[in-house]
Amino acid sequence: MKDKDYFTVFTEQTTSTMDFAKQYMQNHNHDGQIIAVVAKSQTQARGRGGSSWQQINSSNIASDKLDGQIVFYDHLSDVVLEHNDFLPVTFVIPSERIKIPYEWITAIMGCALYDALKVTESFIKSTFPYLTYNIDKNIYIKWPNDIIFISEKLTDSKLITKYKKISGILCETSTSGSKIGDFYIGIGLNFFNHPQIEKSVSFWESLFFNEKNKSNKREINKTLATPEFRQAILNKFCETLQKEISDYICTSRGKSQLRALTLERSLPIGTLLSVDKGTRQGEFVGLDENAGLILSGTNKPIITGEVTLKESVAEKKNPNENKVSLIKNITPTVAIDFGNTTIHFAFQCSNLNKYQIDIPYDSILSSEKNKIREALKPCLDGFIVDRMQKIDILYTSVTTSEKTNLAISKIKEYLNSIFPEMTFQDTKIIEKEILSIVNLSNEYDVSRLGEDRALKLLFASKQAQKNNENIVVFSFGTAVTCEGVSPSLNIIENYIFPGIQMALNAINHYTALVPLFHANSNKVFPQDKDWNQEIYVQRGVFLSTASSVMATLNMHNPCRCYFTGGNAEIILSIINSINPKHNFKIEIIPSIETNMIIEYKSHFLKNKNTIKFEKIEVENKLNKIKKITNQNSIIPSFTNLHEEGKIGQVMQSMMKARDPKKIDRTLEPKQEDFRKIGSHLENIQSEERIDAYMASKFQFHNRDTWRERIQNGEVLIEHGAHRKIKDKVHLNKIKPTYKLKNYDQIWLYHPTEYEPDVIDKLDVIFDDGDLCIFAKPPNMVIHAAGIYGKNTFVNISAKMGYSDCAAVHRIDRETSGILACARKTETRSIISDAFRQGNIEKMYIAVAKGKNNLPNHFRVSLPIGEPENSLIRLKLWVNGNLPQQAETWFSKLGTFEDYTMYACLPQTGRTNQIRIHLAAIGQWIVGDKMYHKDEQVFIQFYEQGYTDWVHEQTLFPRHMLHNAGIMASNISLPSLALNPIVCELYSDMMESNIVKNLLKNSSIPLDVTEQREYFKNIFLNLHKLNFNEFPEIQQGDNP
Repeated sequence: MKDKDYFTVFTEQTTSTMDFAKQYMQNHNHDGQIIAVVAKSQTQARGRGGSSWQQINSSNIASDKLDGQIVFYDHLSDVVLEHNDFLPVTFVIPSERIKIPYEWITAIMGCALYDALKVTESFIKSTFPYLTYNIDKNIYIKWPNDIIFISEKLTDSKLITKYKKISGILCETSTSGSKIGDFYIGIGLNFFNHPQIEKSVSFWESLFFNEKNKSNKREINKTLATPEFRQAILNKFCETLQKEISDYICTSRGKSQLRALTLERSLPIGTLLSVDKGTRQGEFVGLDENAGLILSGTNKPIITGEVTLKESVAEKKNPNENKVSLIKNITPTVAIDFGNTTIHFAFQCSNLNKYQIDIPYDSILSSEKNKIREALKPCLDGFIVDRMQKIDILYTSVTTSEKTNLAISKIKEYLNSIFPEMTFQDTKIIEKEILSIVNLSNEYDVSRLGEDRALKLLFASKQAQKNNENIVVFSFGTAVTCEGVSPSLNIIENYIFPGIQMALNAINHYTALVPLFHANSNKVFPQDKDWNQEIYVQRGVFLSTASSVMATLNMHNPCRCYFTGGNAEIILSIINSINPKHNFKIEIIPSIETNMIIEYKSHFLKNKNTIKFEKIEVENKLNKIKKITNQNSIIPSFTNLHEEGKIGQVMQSMMKARDPKKIDRTLEPKQEDFRKIGSHLENIQSEERIDAYMASKFQFHNRDTWRERIQNGEVLIEHGAHRKIKDKVHLNKIKPTYKLKNYDQIWLYHPTEYEPDVIDKLDVIFDDGDLCIFAKPPNMVIHAAGIYGKNTFVNISAKMGYSDCAAVHRIDRETSGILACARKTETRSIISDAFRQGNIEKMYIAVAKGKNNLPNHFRVSLPIGEPENSLIRLKLWVNGNLPQQAETWFSKLGTFEDYTMYACLPQTGRTNQIRIHLAAIGQWIVGDKMYHKDEQVFIQFYEQGYTDWVHEQTLFPRHMLHNAGIMASNISLPSLALNPIVCELYSDMMESNIVKNLLKNSSIPLDVTEQREYFKNIFLNLHKLNFNEFPEIQQGDNP
């Protein structure tokens, strides 16, 4: 949706917004825009069929607009926020903008309103998670034009179901002769308040609807219904409503999709309805293709009528009798088997419809969104149905973890670009979990089997028991695999050999005269005149594969055989050609792996759900906000720590606040104090306001702060920044409402006083001309970012003569230790590929505070996502929204009181992974402000620097995490190949009494040379261990 899609017309009072909208359009043009016509009060508001709509008393809504005056606004939210409540509105939608069949407009407008309310509900709950919400809250579309709230009350003997109305929709149109004109869609919505009639309730009240505790409900309203919070909620609703209208009404969709969308949000099938005061009654069966209502007992759809919900009373002894279940039990599921060359993808909707596709990796990993769109297009109908749901993603993989994780993130990123409210829960399934379902008799090496083959063994086992016969499963992919199981659950076959294309690749590689051929089944049965070298090779590979299959089946006959994989059909046709009279029972099943994942989903998730979650206590945000604003008067003076000679370099670099808006400025900014932020913009598909873009892209400020800085001239635009030849850079002042254009370059005011100090010394540990490894000091960023512009590793290393060095991995600002850089493009490519393939290993040293009762070796594999309840925008946490798989291995090096020094081996590369995993199991890293249990520690540090209070809470000016070693395997750089390059602890950690005592209680030497040798030996020894044999620690296991 673009901003210019809408504008708003407001008047103080009118008969009805519907009448006023039609009157307004007689004298004005909409120029293709959607117009929101709003009034503070209506004297003759009406609903469907001429019925009246009773509006709440608006006399308490303040307004300085005169009666009859028309006022124009850019956004619906502007006028709504001015009046601090949602007002009656009629949307004027040009007929040329409408892309759906007209008979579906009322129903689909209901979907847009429903979704906007649900998004707003999620916003409220995520902002105030500590409140007690109505867990039985149920909002539905009631055909044809109402949004209703259903409440259920359980008495001693009866379950009483009642409904109340939240909103009504009225749709009318204008005509000119036989031509359909504009559509007028009126919405009457009880948002914060509602008329004092029995069947009415406000959306706000429905969130906390609880007849047993009215005093609590009044307290909630008193606390939260303040102007600032009301405005935040109204702004979210208005923005979402306009977006949903554009998406639903102005996007082309077929009738089957429209019906699925509407039914998903409508009353449950089976709900008893009454039409026109009982003239027709029946259970809700569904909708026809023209949006007509279908009730049980009649084949004729109802096109119009006044529909009421039959309220029910059920006996407590059987509360589900005569009552429709209002809770959906089926969570939609994505099942993925990541093969070597193909992604096997399946999606089962909440309505049990299933979609299955095979996707080449190039389509998902491509930067071109249209490739991902085309790849997932066959499943989109299903995703539309479940767009508001949490999606369980269960997957197996035989490719690298980096490739797998990148593919998953690309899939989720694309789906969220279409369905922003869709959330995901990732679960990786391993061989051990799969084979725990079946008790195979033989001994076998589970860890070497691979998840895909384990799933086929599971399938074969279940089929063998079901049919009481030998089952053999062949998969024809990159490799040909065979799994066979007897009815007594003995493994009768288990082997692997090169697949068709792999065999062709091998022949080309090892035979000088044979070129590379791509598998082509048409070459298997050539005409006589077509014989050539390619046919010899192709025919040999295909026939040898088919012969191996036939030999296996003859060995185990009688048996039943299942084929799967890309070459299954051609192999079966070859077998039929070789021996048309064979008695093999062969069946092709396209997706055995994903079918098994979906079928046994509950078993896999049950194992994962044994994680013990510690209770998260979230304080009242209102009190936290007050605490933040009052802290200036209670913060200690910092005198004791700031005396000359008592503060080290690291602490000096932490002193300045992280929030530059606190610095007063009296002079106009000078151009030399501006720096580029990001690269110039390209491929902008839709206009976006500069303040919204900055808040989304550069999250170290919120939108209000960015708006203030733009208004103060601290954000400028260079137009046409793509041009190579320039006499001079021209920077232009803008307003917060400026719409970004292609080739704009954003410049940010960033004088020296805005930037924290850093240690400007870098030690070089290793340099062979290709690879250069530095010992990065703490509190140094790599590239210019956020409030760091000049004091960066890139600038400091350039001054030292290392301007050709490019960092090849991430490292946190506060983390010290190894930073590997490539001095040549080829070297950077080699190391980057090694990281992607999981061939680079790093060892960190961390000092944590917590109970030291953990084993000497353990692992943590909690997924990392975006927390719902955090005050810190950039913080990540275990699980949360959009979680990604993460795993870290830990080994104890020493203990002192409740402090422990760990060697940490991250197996994935998630942001803040080690810090999060240790904090989640009760092992907070000393000095870590972001993952301290009290988020006010980070907030005060961000706004005021390293104060006395922050020091008391964190014990150390930066988190005690040090990158101590790096090495690689399967890499063409001898300097990294299984030869760790290590770095001793940084001086600030060595001078800490905590670390001194930990070193004293361990065998870690103090001498620099000896310490490096110690870390090298530790790294090599840990590299040899199989951490899968050590316990996995879950969240809450070590409270």
